[in-house]
Amino acid sequence: SGTLLVNALHRWGVVPTNTQCWIEDVHSMPRQGVASSFKFGRAHGTVIGVLAGQRITTRYVTPAQWKKALALTADKAACRRRAIELWPTHAGLFARAKDDGRAEAALIARYGWITSHTEGANA
Repeated sequence: SGTLLVNALHRWGVVPTNTQCWIEDVHSMPRQGVASSFKFGRAHGTVIGVLAGQRITTRYVTPAQWKKALALTADKAACRRRAIELWPTHAGLFARAKDDGRAEAALIARYGWITSHTEGANA
């Protein structure tokens, strides 16, 4: 829920003035059911609303953009392997096949960090 996210942001000490949140710019899948599409959209909207309410800068990146920048493909196992390579002390967080979403979220954060720290250099 939104309250859980707000509480987590406060617990982590997130300060809006120096925080960016990178969100994968995704859309519903063509064969996805109506109920699951609605549930996904509601969760997505909740996250965006909470971030806006907390005045946290939100940036969007397509799957193709972040995967290309990190030399990855649609292979979810490869994303898990890359996350383990980058964060070996946290390998257990990415060990199972069902941890692919967590691995991709971590990799999107890495893409955001890299992008944020090179934008000024490229300007």
